[in-house]
Amino acid sequence: MLRKIQISDKSMAIEVETMKRYLCTLLFLPLIVIAERHDSLEKASQHELKGEYERAAESYKLAIEEITAQYSEFSIHLFEPLLGHGRTLSALDKTGKATERLQHALHILRRNEGVYTLRQLEVVDELTKMAMHADQPLKADTQQTFSHFISKRFYGDSNPEVLAAAYKLVNWQISTGQLTKALDLASKTIKTMQEHGFESDPRLIEAHLLVAKIRRLKGICCTEKRLTAVIEILNQNTDLPMDITNEVYLSLADAYVVSKKAAQAREYYAKVNIADAAPSPIAMSAVLNPVRYHYTKMYRPENGPYGTRLERMTPEEQLSAGQQPPQQFFLPLGDHKYDVRIVDSAEAVKGRERTKALIGEPFQFYYDQVKDLVPRLFKDDGTPNEIKITLDFTVKNDGRIENIEISETNAPVKLNRLMEQVMSKVIYRPALAGGVPITKKNVSVTQTFINYHET
Repeated sequence: MLRKIQISDKSMAIEVETMKRYLCTLLFLPLIVIAERHDSLEKASQHELKGEYERAAESYKLAIEEITAQYSEFSIHLFEPLLGHGRTLSALDKTGKATERLQHALHILRRNEGVYTLRQLEVVDELTKMAMHADQPLKADTQQTFSHFISKRFYGDSNPEVLAAAYKLVNWQISTGQLTKALDLASKTIKTMQEHGFESDPRLIEAHLLVAKIRRLKGICCTEKRLTAVIEILNQNTDLPMDITNEVYLSLADAYVVSKKAAQAREYYAKVNIADAAPSPIAMSAVLNPVRYHYTKMYRPENGPYGTRLERMTPEEQLSAGQQPPQQFFLPLGDHKYDVRIVDSAEAVKGRERTKALIGEPFQFYYDQVKDLVPRLFKDDGTPNEIKITLDFTVKNDGRIENIEISETNAPVKLNRLMEQVMSKVIYRPALAGGVPITKKNVSVTQTFINYHET
C-alpha cells in the first residue's frame, strides 16, 4: 500500500512538471512570436530608411503574414506593417498594390479604434502623396479635405486643438492655388475661435498670418489692417518665444512694405530681435498688365438649350486663359509647392476646367501661357527642357527693386523680358542691419522653367 502511494506521488510529480512546461509554453510562445514580429518590423523599417524598398517590402510582407497567423486578419497589430508596406510599394511605383495595403490599414484602424480615429491621418497623407505623384490633384484634394473633417469630428469645431488640422488644410489649399477656399477657411477659423472666447490664444496667431499671406497672393491690398489683432494677442501673452514675436513683427512690417508705408514698416522691423538679415522676397502675386486686365474683354463658347453662345469670362478666367502671353505670376514661397492650380471659384462648378498646370520656380506662371509665349521650347522630344535665368538687382530700403539686369541665361529673349517685367513688380523684405532697413546691391535670383508636362 505504501509502495503504491509512492508510485502515485511520483506520477503526480511528473504530471505537475509536465503541466508547468505546458503552461510555460503557452505563456512564452506569444512573446516569441511577438519578438519575431518586431524583428521583421525592425528589419523592414531599417531597409526603408536606407531606401532599400524591395527588401523593406519583403520584410513588411513577412510581418503581415506572421501577425495574421498569430492573431487574425483584423488585428490592430497589422496597422504598422500594412502602412509601411503601402509606403514602400508606393516608392516602387506599384500604386495599385500600395493603395490596397493602405486601404486595408484604414479598415483595420477604423474597425479597432473607430471611424474618427486620428491615427488614420497618417494613411490619408500617404494617399495624398500617391495621388499627386499619379497626377490626380483632385483626388489628393479630397483626401486632405477629409483629413480636416476627421479632426473636426474628433475635437469639435470650437476646440483650439483643431487649429493644427485647419492650418494644414489652409497651407495645402495655398500650395495648390485654392486661394478663395484657403481665405474662407482661415477667416472662419478665426471667427469660430473668437466666438468661443479664444481670441487671445497664441495658437490663433498663425491663422492671422495666413490670412495676410493669402490676401497678398490674391492681390488684395492693405493686409496690415488685418494684423492688428495679432499685436493684441502678443500684448496678452508676454511670455511667448522670441521666434513667434519675430515672425509677427516681420509679417506686419512686410505688410506695410507692400502697402508702400515705409515709416510704419521701419517701426516694426526695429522690434525684431535679430542683428542682420539679407533681403528676401515677400509672398505675393501680381497682374503683369493691369490696363489689359481692366479694359480687355474676353469670351468663351457656352453651350445652351438654343445652341452655342459667347459668354464673357470672369476676371479669374481671363487671367488664366490660354492663347495669350503670361498675365499673372505667383510667388507662394511655401515648403510644398505643386505645378498645378486647382480652380476653386464658381466657374469650376459649371463643369469647366478644374485644374490648371503651372510652370516655374520660384515664380509660377500658367503653363499654357508660357507655352504660347515660347512654343519651340515645348516640343515633345522625350526630354524636359530646363531653362534658367539669373537676374541681379538692387533691393531698396523700402522693398522696391531697381537696376535689374540679367547676368546669365539660356532662355529666349521673350522669357528674359518676361522675367524683367516680373522683377519690376516684385516686392522684397529689405536687408536689415541692426533692425534698420538698408539698401542692398548685387542681390540675385535664379528662375527655372522645366517643361515636365510635355514628357
